Amino acid sequence: MKNLKIKQTDIFIEDFEKEGQGKITISDPWMGAFTYSWGAMGSKIEEFLRTINPDYFAGKLCRENYVFDAKTSVKNIRKYIKDELKYDLPYYKFPELQKELRVELKRLEKCSTDNEFVDACFALPERLICMGATYREENEFKDIISGIFKTEPWGFIGQKPSQEYVWLKQLHSDLKRMLEAALA
Repeated sequence: MKNLKIKQTDIFIEDFEKEGQGKITISDPWMGAFTYSWGAMGSKIEEFLRTINPDYFAGKLCRENYVFDAKTSVKNIRKYIKDELKYDLPYYKFPELQKELRVELKRLEKCSTDNEFVDACFALPERLICMGATYREENEFKDIISGIFKTEPWGFIGQKPSQEYVWLKQLHSDLKRMLEAALA
């Protein structure tokens, strides 16, 4: 077993007795502990770690690769409205109601989980006040909006790499540099 240290992170790499099998264990005071074993690397662990890419490394060690991203989710809704509803809801139709919708969409960016986002999407048409609109305009606008938010809001959910995933990718790059420097 070999012990390496990058900043405050301890990394233990170990080749098993059977050729081409090995294990890595990572311990960091802020990020926690991670471990993974490979049963068919085709080489020793050090060489294997130098040849794999950071995404593969992080994907194997990370508990949660991607997390909910509210801003991307709202961006997906805006794109859908712009691209798919350009005839039903062009920018010049119901301008005051669309302004109110933009305010409500901005509130969706504060959602912290995908379930909270979906619940907020279902409730959004009822939250619209539609001040200054006629009864017909309000109904037409809310029907269009309900079609977006009450059918498939899950399709708008966006994700981003988790902090853990990004950290592990950077750690792999640092580890790879350290292992290559040891060869030189």
